[in-house]
Amino acid sequence: MRTPNLSHYEQKPMVTQKSIFRINRSELQLFFLPQNIKKPDNQGECKISLNILRDCGYNEGLCALLNTDAETGIIGDKEDIERRQVAFGKHSIALPQIQSFYTLLARNFEDINVIFLIWSATIYLVFSMFSRSQSAYIESLTIYSGLLFSALISAVCDWIKERQYLKLRDEINNQTVTVYRGAYGTITQIPVRDIVVGDIVELN
Repeated sequence: MRTPNLSHYEQKPMVTQKSIFRINRSELQLFFLPQNIKKPDNQGECKISLNILRDCGYNEGLCALLNTDAETGIIGDKEDIERRQVAFGKHSIALPQIQSFYTLLARNFEDINVIFLIWSATIYLVFSMFSRSQSAYIESLTIYSGLLFSALISAVCDWIKERQYLKLRDEINNQTVTVYRGAYGTITQIPVRDIVVGDIVELN
């Protein structure tokens, strides 16, 4: 009797991002483009983003495209999380850009009083060149040094405050939200930075 070749039954289908998620990042971004979410000019028309949602099959269809369940959420294991982060990117709340130390330093020389002192010290320095006194220029250098020292102190204080403000804003990413993950839709508390595309989030 011929021995049957059953090896092809043991081969598991190759799992790829395309087979799991039937919508990619660029297609998902269509929901949030400014021209797609603006109010239409003609009365009675829908926003383009709503038309896109209709083409996806509304909520149920979008959940199917993202391989998530509307009631129980995503699988939520390590492999699933990493796969979603690779496909759609990691989530985080954008932080404001703080000004550099040199920008803060330059701002101290924009004050009209500081500009007046710099011009006065410069004019005095020019006249001191024609003075018989060998130390006439020292007063001008003293003004320059005082202005620079004051600007440095002010810039350092402002830079420290900017860093503290940025650190405080970053705490937003550490806030927790409630999501449904797992086969039975287990309620889980996770930081905002750990949300992935497909998560079902509970809003209170």
